[in-house]
Amino acid sequence: MWIDVNEEQPNPFETVLVACAFGAIMTSRYWGKATCENDEYKACGRQGREHYGKFGRWFEAAEKGYVVKYWMTLPEKPKDL
Repeated sequence: MWIDVNEEQPNPFETVLVACAFGAIMTSRYWGKATCENDEYKACGRQGREHYGKFGRWFEAAEKGYVVKYWMTLPEKPKDL
């Protein structure tokens, strides 16, 4: 089930499926608020607030200019992999 980025965020460093404005869907890693407030991770702040939702600037997809609207956890990988 898709989760609005303005309602809830994934765990820090979790890779999730994201749905972006205009229909783009991709995987992206969630960096977490504490990580992006650390000066070592200046890349977390290149795009404006509209790219991240009200909780901050955390998705890699947003850093590439996509406006992330929703996310969901990835399914488990097949057992034979």
